[in-house]
Amino acid sequence: MTKLPYLASGASLWRGYDYYVDHKVLSWEPAEPGAYPQQFDGVVLGNGDKPYEVHIDIAHPKKSTCTCPFAEGRHVICKHMVALYFTIYPAEADELLHAQERWEAEEVAREVAHRAETWRYVKGLKKAELQEGLYRALLEIDDLRYRRRWL
Repeated sequence: MTKLPYLASGASLWRGYDYYVDHKVLSWEPAEPGAYPQQFDGVVLGNGDKPYEVHIDIAHPKKSTCTCPFAEGRHVICKHMVALYFTIYPAEADELLHAQERWEAEEVAREVAHRAETWRYVKGLKKAELQEGLYRALLEIDDLRYRRRWL
């Protein structure tokens, strides 16, 4: 099953996460009876503390609705829906944050490894190769500057 927050744009996902952290969800309840409800209704504060009515359908996320200007009348996942989802499933919000932290740590490790490999490569070059490489790099910088002036 695709989780509702991951159908949102990146901006809506992270704004919704912020709304969850900032406790912008005023209220929520299952929209259907049963031990494992799949639909929920809630009220979420938007910009300027305007309340929006939100309905999320876990089984069919694109059937979710919100009265905000971004989502009203459209089949999109907005930040208010994401905030409601994370309020109902806080472990999912924690997992999102942990996944982001893992990705950032991996990205730093990749950058460190890339720089180390680049340094090993440069240290292995002969003087003439270094001079040729530097010359080409400077020409490329000049080309980029020239192109930027005409864009």
